[in-house]
Amino acid sequence: MVKLWDVAVKNLKTFSRDRKGLLFTILIPILFYSIMGIVFGGMENNNNESYTYSVGYVDLDTTSAENPYLSTSYICNTIDEMENFIMKEIESNSSALEQLKNKEIDAYIIFPQGFELYINRTTTTLEKTIEIIYQDSTSEISRTIISSTIMGVINGIVNYDPNAVKIEHVEQTISGEQISQLTLGTPGYLMYGILSSITGAVILLTSERKDGLLKRLESSQITPGDIIMGHMISNTIIIMLQFVIGVGTLSLFGFRPIFHDIASMLFGILITVILLALFQNALAFVSSTILKTPEAAGGGIWLLLIPMMMFSGAFFPLELVAPGLIPYVGWIPTRIVVLIFQDLMINGLAFWHPSILLKFLWLSLEGLALFLLAVIMYRKFAQSSG
Repeated sequence: MVKLWDVAVKNLKTFSRDRKGLLFTILIPILFYSIMGIVFGGMENNNNESYTYSVGYVDLDTTSAENPYLSTSYICNTIDEMENFIMKEIESNSSALEQLKNKEIDAYIIFPQGFELYINRTTTTLEKTIEIIYQDSTSEISRTIISSTIMGVINGIVNYDPNAVKIEHVEQTISGEQISQLTLGTPGYLMYGILSSITGAVILLTSERKDGLLKRLESSQITPGDIIMGHMISNTIIIMLQFVIGVGTLSLFGFRPIFHDIASMLFGILITVILLALFQNALAFVSSTILKTPEAAGGGIWLLLIPMMMFSGAFFPLELVAPGLIPYVGWIPTRIVVLIFQDLMINGLAFWHPSILLKFLWLSLEGLALFLLAVIMYRKFAQSSG
């Protein structure tokens, strides 16, 4: 029993002497729990900013209500007066669909011909089903909130007395297909799989310095630039391999993308993965120059990975959990990648869609800026290895 305690005390002393390891052991939990507090801590705070849904509506009904309170305009005005909803009248279904694709609205309602006559109990033979259309990538939580609110208001206005009028509604997506939860989550899963490989890259870079490999490579007339590009190529190949494995594995469990056309989706994905690889490789080089040793790199890199993963929207819809953060996290590369994957693989947008091209540009600028910084820092890092 005494020997067991001797071993335990020895391990604790060894651990306490490793200042970097001790620092990361303290910092990583603090960072993780702080982020969870920032994201989820305001959910029960009434003063916390909440997401406002923009919902369009197309009124195809040419009939007029006898009771002004039993009309589509009164219903939509009532919803618009609610704290988290903005209602927008749209002239046609095609215009509403275009606005939904461009993410100008979160959803739209179609009121059918004869709807007002029906809710006024004037007829029972006309169409009484309304449609609510969503983007394919809209989360199940958001759909539930929007649909339940809309139908709750309609039923509250129409069925104020026991003579209930049965009002049906159907929910559809832009593609008209049923989207599984696995498919909805796949953009985030793929981004997470790619990003997690950075740990191995940073450990490898710091190990080369610790083991003296950098010094030996320089003596063989290999320049730091050659080392940087060599690592960039090999890491990018690994990242692409991981992506292919991820897509193949998820497909076995039911991942079914919805795309504009196969060539557009594949080309768009290729550009996205290459740009993410550029940023990730640059981040690995910068991190290795700061962390310096494999022991520090293994834990220290998570100080960067945790916020990038948490604020990417890969694991939960940010607009619901932390809407106040959306204006501040849209520039994070992992957030951009998740949104691009959603547009290409779920929303069915072509890679040349203006919103995707803008994200490509932003991701390119961030990757190139960090790469230039990485080159400068790594050259000094390689020279100091001697």
